[in-house]
Amino acid sequence: MGLLTATRRGLIKPGDRLWADARVDPELREVAEYARHLRAMMGPNGYVQCTNWAIGDLPTGTPVAVNTFTTVQCIMPAAYAPGLYLPGGTLHPGSTIRLRTWGTQGSTATPATTIGYGLKAVGASAGTSMAVTASQTAVAATTAVWRMEAEVTIVSTGTSGTAYCIGQIVGVATTTPALNVLIPASAPATFTIDTTAGQSISPIASWGTSNALNTYSVYGHSVEVLTAGM
Repeated sequence: MGLLTATRRGLIKPGDRLWADARVDPELREVAEYARHLRAMMGPNGYVQCTNWAIGDLPTGTPVAVNTFTTVQCIMPAAYAPGLYLPGGTLHPGSTIRLRTWGTQGSTATPATTIGYGLKAVGASAGTSMAVTASQTAVAATTAVWRMEAEVTIVSTGTSGTAYCIGQIVGVATTTPALNVLIPASAPATFTIDTTAGQSISPIASWGTSNALNTYSVYGHSVEVLTAGM
């Protein structure tokens, strides 16, 4: 994008010192372009950020299986979660966030299980539940591969802001592993999110039976802010 285009879009204003100097100085023109890029990132409907948690973040390079629990909790290792923060004050009504998580599941016999996403979930805490599946009946498995995706839409902002979350998971070891399981199972309900403070989003799950063989391992997890909203 050139200086004229940036000016027409209001990203660099004629009254700006940077605009005036950039017209004659090629190096300052590059600075002006970079300033335009930063403004677009933070402005309405601009790309904001993509941040990832991946296998390489673990000191051993091997995902840690989380097991022996029943109540809903974070399924990322406590030592490495939460590490995906959405900076306070950067979300607006209409902001859209895309979540992607993948890993493996182990189960013995036919325990019930649920899986989804939570805000500020770490260790044995589920944080604030955003959306989870209906209870699923697992089947015996050791390293069944699954992939989960969801989108979050910010409805309102502030210390008691609200948002919707809806998504799906495929591959979880149930009687129908090839089918997409919706998250949530019924019409989504809003959850509370403090948009003035930094937030993390983590995968959460539960088991109907506590067993060392009932496990979830997270190999990758990403959070993208697709649109900044208005």
